Amino acid sequence: MALKASKWPLKGPNSAGVRPHRPYVREKEKTSRAYEAYLDILDTAAWLEEKYTRQLKTWELTMMQFRVMDTIYREGPQHLLELSRRFQTSKQNVGYVIERLVGCGCLQKEIAALPRISPARSKQQKAEEKAEATPQGRRVLFLRLSKEGERFIAYASPRHRKLVKAEMRAIEGREQQTVSRILRKLREGDPIRFLREIRMVDADEKPWGVVQAGKP
Repeated sequence: MALKASKWPLKGPNSAGVRPHRPYVREKEKTSRAYEAYLDILDTAAWLEEKYTRQLKTWELTMMQFRVMDTIYREGPQHLLELSRRFQTSKQNVGYVIERLVGCGCLQKEIAALPRISPARSKQQKAEEKAEATPQGRRVLFLRLSKEGERFIAYASPRHRKLVKAEMRAIEGREQQTVSRILRKLREGDPIRFLREIRMVDADEKPWGVVQAGKP
């Protein structure tokens, strides 16, 4: 008697309805894999900065100085606090860069009055921005390019982008998008997974100070 095909498809990825077995990865191997990725990111970041800084040195610019000018050129006047957040550095570090750019005539400072904000936000923003309250609203320091700075960055930015594009041709366009997506995901982090991992004691991890017998 011929067997009839089942009316309903079998569940699961294979005919047995059983999920394929995933090989077990020891915690030590997971740690090594994560650490290798971490070292690759550090090495690549150092390599990129060293390579692209050579071009900027011909214009007597540091990488941070160029990034500040390029950001203002592309996005318009910026506030000091916003720049420090964008570049993930202190306001003091960004302030030092800005003073150098103002001193050489590339940037200009501009005081602007912001509209009044709700009392709930006022206390927080005062602490962050240390702005001066006036009857017209908060006074905030903005930074804009001078005419000389705008002419210079309009010349330098396309040439720097061209160099970056040439170097990035080593990987395909889709790979470039994947790299950007992965790096953004890494910067955003995953607090739940982080806490779960940091609280877990790995089976391969020895308590601090414990030494095996016969070994230093």
